[in-house]
Amino acid sequence: MKPYLAVIYDSFVDAARSRVLWVLLACWTIVLAAIAPFSIIQGTTMDFQPDQILDRGQLVEALTAASKGRGSPDQRAVWDALEPSFQQTIVDRQKNRRGGRFPMGQLVNGLTTALDHTELYSADIWPTAGKRSELRELLEQPGNKLSTTELHTRNRYLIELAFPGLIRSGQGNAIWIGYAGIKVSDSLPFPQKQIRPFFEGIVLMVILKIGLGIIGIFIGIIVTSSMIPELFQVGSLHLLLSKPISRTWLLVAKFIGGTAFVTLNVTYLLVGFFLLVGFRLGFWNTGILWCIPIFVFVFMIYYSVSTLAGLVWRNAIISIVITILFWAFCTTIGITHGVMQGIVTVLPEVVRLERVGETMFAVTNRGELKIWDQGSAKWQTAFGETFGEESIIGPFWIDSEKSLYYGRPARIPFGGMQSEGIRLQMASLPELVDKNAASPDALPLWSDKRIDSGPEFPPRTRRAIAWKDTVVALTERGLYRLDIEVAKATDAKKLFSILDLPLLGGKPSDAYIKMTPENWQPESPMDFCYIEDEECFVVYSRGTLVRLNKIDDNEFEIGATLNLDLPDGSLALVAYNGTTCIIATNKSGVFRVDCKTWDRAIKLESVQEFVPRSITHSTIDGSFALLGRDGELWQIGNDGMSAEQLKLPISGKCSAIKIDDAGYWWLAHEVNRVVCWDAQKNQVIQTLVPNWSLVERIYYWGVYPLYWANPKPAGVDTAIQRLLTQDDPLSLGRETTELQIVRGPREDLWQPIWSNAIFILVMLGCSCVYLYRQDL
Repeated sequence: MKPYLAVIYDSFVDAARSRVLWVLLACWTIVLAAIAPFSIIQGTTMDFQPDQILDRGQLVEALTAASKGRGSPDQRAVWDALEPSFQQTIVDRQKNRRGGRFPMGQLVNGLTTALDHTELYSADIWPTAGKRSELRELLEQPGNKLSTTELHTRNRYLIELAFPGLIRSGQGNAIWIGYAGIKVSDSLPFPQKQIRPFFEGIVLMVILKIGLGIIGIFIGIIVTSSMIPELFQVGSLHLLLSKPISRTWLLVAKFIGGTAFVTLNVTYLLVGFFLLVGFRLGFWNTGILWCIPIFVFVFMIYYSVSTLAGLVWRNAIISIVITILFWAFCTTIGITHGVMQGIVTVLPEVVRLERVGETMFAVTNRGELKIWDQGSAKWQTAFGETFGEESIIGPFWIDSEKSLYYGRPARIPFGGMQSEGIRLQMASLPELVDKNAASPDALPLWSDKRIDSGPEFPPRTRRAIAWKDTVVALTERGLYRLDIEVAKATDAKKLFSILDLPLLGGKPSDAYIKMTPENWQPESPMDFCYIEDEECFVVYSRGTLVRLNKIDDNEFEIGATLNLDLPDGSLALVAYNGTTCIIATNKSGVFRVDCKTWDRAIKLESVQEFVPRSITHSTIDGSFALLGRDGELWQIGNDGMSAEQLKLPISGKCSAIKIDDAGYWWLAHEVNRVVCWDAQKNQVIQTLVPNWSLVERIYYWGVYPLYWANPKPAGVDTAIQRLLTQDDPLSLGRETTELQIVRGPREDLWQPIWSNAIFILVMLGCSCVYLYRQDL
């Protein structure tokens, strides 16, 4: 054993003698020292933030009216406190009648300038401001006697009072990027709780992937590439083989010696980075340390190629070139597979189902609305093509209108850019429920000539459902229902008949009626549902469950509230069958609430480590169906007491579920296949299997087999990402408010590990065989 240990030691010493080891360690030290002063500075601010503007359009309209001397006295006072340059911008915009939305950054910066105005407050203009306890003491002092923080606090509350329902109350918490204790950035545009997901899910991943995954590993290949060719120098190999040692173990020892060099560098950098992130940012992420063996493993993949090339050509330069070509080949195959996987399996995946009569509708992850055509056995794209990946609200069938309603992000006609608004679209499909009402022009169900545009959904609409022959939208300002008659009166006109471009008619405030109290504003994350028998809405709003009872069709009042005591920012989906409410969260599990008592939420212990994707309930027996992120499906009894994971009659993972009026379960799986399942009898009633397109055949018969057989060094990136984010699929660096967003397939964590391990063994085996066949 000692001779082999000596070879390993000599290999490491050879690498160290090149001085590259010390230069590299010095470079890593400089890098760690350079980033050490970075920190996160926490504090308070009353500056306006983009996510606090609830209705940008109405706010700009109110400021425009104030500029003309109209509006309430407090709004005119705020206008007078704005900087002249911002005032001129609004005046010029109105004078030139510019279209489009006012830039959000310009709006929040302009409003923030009013916070420094010392003469904003007047008791005559804000007579009720003193009723707020947090303002009372500040109002009693002159503005020029207040500190900057106190002045900003007072003016912020006054501006919110001037524009009720348009601006969310400021929380006062803010974060900045600091360097050596000095703020080097404006306050970051996301809440404090998103700092860690942002850092771990994006910043840390990029740093490690580029710094170590590419630069560090290839530096290691360059340094160690000469080890194997040096075996063939005159006298070196003969001296070693004159001793009782095996050629195989000699090669393995050399391979381990080169790996030890890289292991030292990787360990030094990642341990230093772990301590730096922990002490400076307070993020003690042990995933950084677990990345050490992962990066060493990736190096071994490339080094096995370099070893074989060094044996064959006995030249360090050729070894490096061959390794780079291998990297380029693997990267090309990986990119090709990734792109085609998105096109074939991710974007077309069915994420929602809706059934009207005998016709099945589906919404894909790309944002396409599809209609199943039994004649051609394929999903037809309905009502025109999409502009790329986007989300759809709905669809909803309105029986009185014999139309399908849905919401799609509005786009600027010239340029195809997506705007913030969500436009309402209505597809006339009377023949779905009345066979005698076939289209006189014999239009296909998916023809874009059936579509008509209506007024946009209210700003910041998060969810929408069908309700009493209309649509109700849940926004950050409350619940709004669509007035169908007003929507028809303000129906879109065609801008140019040749271009057939719709010009949305009417304002959201014209066609939507607010149904909830003015002083109630739900907060994201949010979800809601409606029970017709009880005539009430149940709303989940940032950890609180609210029951809204009906007064009349235009007004609902808060009937009960329940604090669920969830971690801040928990996402949740809710379903309600009239007696029991089920709340499925992404962090704390699944809960049931007895709606007769409405006193507490009871956790269902049988459902563990579950991240929901959608939830629904059966109108036949009141049971709940809960679909998970990984395709698992749970059935919860109508009383919410029992939960059972179902064994589904499908291949692959379930991606969407719909329970129809007959109690049949429609399950989407394998991208865009759908089965109709009788859960009571455990019997498949119908299957919808679309024919493969040419692109799908190329992917499944060519690209995927090649990718599966090909070594995948980049495949371990999935393991690195899971280690850094603690396997949290929602660590995206932003405040995610939608659980139903599909984030691509969860790759098998171990498949690239064992496949690459086999590749390393095969390459070393080939190297040993080649070495034995040489006449040395």
